[in-house]
Amino acid sequence: MPAFQHAIRLSLSARSRLDILNVVPREGEPVRARFPAVRDVLENWKLLPEDSPRSEVAKLGVKIRKIQMRNSDPSKAILYYLREHSADLTILGTRQRTGLQRFRQQRVSEPISQGTTGPALFVPHSGRRFVEADGRVNLSQVVIAVDNEPDPAPCAGVVAELINLLKVEKVRVLLVHVGPKGSAPLLDHHRIPGAEIDYMTLDGDPVSEILKVCDATGAQLLGLTTAGPDGFLESIFGSTTENLIRRSPCPVLTVPAPGRFVA
Repeated sequence: MPAFQHAIRLSLSARSRLDILNVVPREGEPVRARFPAVRDVLENWKLLPEDSPRSEVAKLGVKIRKIQMRNSDPSKAILYYLREHSADLTILGTRQRTGLQRFRQQRVSEPISQGTTGPALFVPHSGRRFVEADGRVNLSQVVIAVDNEPDPAPCAGVVAELINLLKVEKVRVLLVHVGPKGSAPLLDHHRIPGAEIDYMTLDGDPVSEILKVCDATGAQLLGLTTAGPDGFLESIFGSTTENLIRRSPCPVLTVPAPGRFVA
């Protein structure tokens, strides 16, 4: 539900189309699609009166499409849909499985973070959020993980768009670099207009240090530019991005580096 609430709030702010995907197994008896109730959320947020007809949703500027797909692998179905239908943002809920449970249960978030060609927002089932259950936006602290490669600018640009879209008036953006002092990339502050920008350079394991900062600052959003997995060990233990998605206490915004999917 937290991911769904973020999707509705962002769609309302953008006055955009919202495609809701439901992936069911190929085999067995027909499965009735279980879609979350859009009107229930809007009524709870006092944006619609109780028992409103479906036609009232469109008057709020949002077009809802509900799509059921059959595939034994949800991540493949989602990526196929994204290849055929462009999306400004893909939003997924995560259960943040770790250890052996990660291998026993089907993984969806990690393949999406590797395979999508556009920004993606991964919202944990529990933890902090920037869209509250009652629809209020609470985005006062953002952490962006930065490095020289990939360039953090694409992520900063999308963060700026979200801040503007949600009409956030006061926000602190902390740029965190894990590595030697003096090696942090410089980012043009004009990429995130109106935000208070701070820098922090740390030593240690990138995932652990970034997560510590998110906890210490109470961040409601963690952002990073992604370059995809690289090498055998990352295919086993996961890339930095995958580990952050699995363990982050707040939503994670991933933005693919330019040219990542160019052959």
